[in-house]
Amino acid sequence: MQISGWIIRFFADILNIHQSVPGAFVKTYSRSKALVVWLSLGFIVIALPASAVIIGESDENRDGKTDQWIEDLGNEKFRVTRDRDFDGRVDYALVFDSGGAKEYEEQDFNYDGEMDDFYFYRAGVLELRKVDTNFDGTVDLWVHLDQGVYVWKIERDTDFDGSIDYMKEYGPPPARQ
Repeated sequence: MQISGWIIRFFADILNIHQSVPGAFVKTYSRSKALVVWLSLGFIVIALPASAVIIGESDENRDGKTDQWIEDLGNEKFRVTRDRDFDGRVDYALVFDSGGAKEYEEQDFNYDGEMDDFYFYRAGVLELRKVDTNFDGTVDLWVHLDQGVYVWKIERDTDFDGSIDYMKEYGPPPARQ
């Protein structure tokens, strides 16, 4: 990994600044050559190469159990997973593409141990949201978006039999670039 001069100066500044921030420290992972700045409320990844699996973890509520992880997925993609309610189960995951933009996100909305809210991104812009509204393990709501904010189509499985039985279009599908 080649690091430009301004990035090296930035790292040097971080290394000096962390000494004055309570609860902060800097850790480098030699296998992955990643620099992770740990703050009292979490961590910030400064550099992410594609050689290690888990490159960072933290204990957000300081109970001695890890509840947030950063994983290298290869091909310069990485995933952040969290245990937001501190029960020992991952209930949130976010995958970033090689450019650092969101690619996929999922969460366990009702904290029952099963992911039930799924987000799909194209070039970092939300394109589709799939939701298991009744928490039975099967998606029954599809929300299609244009430019990440404009709903252009909704599909529902209102009787939860696995088939879409309601669809509403609010405009034409977005033009793909």
